[in-house]
Amino acid sequence: MAKNIPSWDYGIDYLHLGNVVYDFTDKTRLINDLVRYMLIRTQAMFEYTGLPETIPQKFLEGYIQSAGFSGIVEVRGELYAMWGGLGGVPNVYYQPTVLTVANPALNYDASLEIGKDCEIIQNDFLFEGLKPLCSRYATLLAENFISIRMASINKRTQTFLRADNDRDKKAADKFVDDLVSGKLSAVMTTPFFDGITAQPYGQNSGSSQITELTELHQYLESKWFNDLGLQANYNMKRESLSAAELGLNNDIMLPMIDQMLLCRQQGLEKVNSMFGTNISVKLSSAWEDVQLESEYAIQEMKSEAEGVQTSGLNEDSDPEDESKEGDDDGDNRPEQDD
Repeated sequence: MAKNIPSWDYGIDYLHLGNVVYDFTDKTRLINDLVRYMLIRTQAMFEYTGLPETIPQKFLEGYIQSAGFSGIVEVRGELYAMWGGLGGVPNVYYQPTVLTVANPALNYDASLEIGKDCEIIQNDFLFEGLKPLCSRYATLLAENFISIRMASINKRTQTFLRADNDRDKKAADKFVDDLVSGKLSAVMTTPFFDGITAQPYGQNSGSSQITELTELHQYLESKWFNDLGLQANYNMKRESLSAAELGLNNDIMLPMIDQMLLCRQQGLEKVNSMFGTNISVKLSSAWEDVQLESEYAIQEMKSEAEGVQTSGLNEDSDPEDESKEGDDDGDNRPEQDD
């Protein structure tokens, strides 16, 4: 009879996690994971309305962000988002004119003229997508992750044990193993201490190395989020930031996101015109909040500027009017008898 195991027992791998120990020595996997997790976050950047059921937003945005564009193709009366190769005879501005696609699931392949047989939605004006940007920061962060791991491991060792022979080495290994296991152990005094010497290890760096690596990690992450249009200030001052300092990054964050939104809007206008759809897109989630905060700040600045101009006009009123009023007051005073 099988043993009854409670449902909360984490020995049961009901999530199919398998081996969850992360291998930091696999640098390629670490970089790929960082890029993938950031692309998962950027899936929430835009919100579409009016998309047909055959074009799920997650796949449309996945193609646009990772490949730099997505083609909108009609196959047997249904619209699909497809990725393919751009080519053909360049137009007057050396832009591609043909999209070549192949989809085994639909049993469809074709070379389509852009603007006539299909339309494309770009991520940006250069078809770059987000992979080059994400790969740059992910590579730097991966190196820093490995450095933090090595610094953290080195901090475990306060002394370095050196043995002159195999017997003393085995005794030292057993002593260390017992310490790791949390066991109290005893050693033979003379043989152990005569054959083994302890030297300081890792004392020079102290905690400053881990602090510097942590600050570098925070700086790289904040720059990555800033380039993607999210507010993530890195505070070098180690003190509170003013509202003005918090708003310094807005001018840097918005241009790229504005261009990405514009490219999608322009692409969807062409799609709507060609296929008679009514698809629209806008910023979503935290990116929409950043845009609203920026628009509110601009309105506040305009209101303050108008207030300053109005007060300036009041201060610059004609002083002669006041003098005339004073003269009138003097002339109108009643005469006194001698």
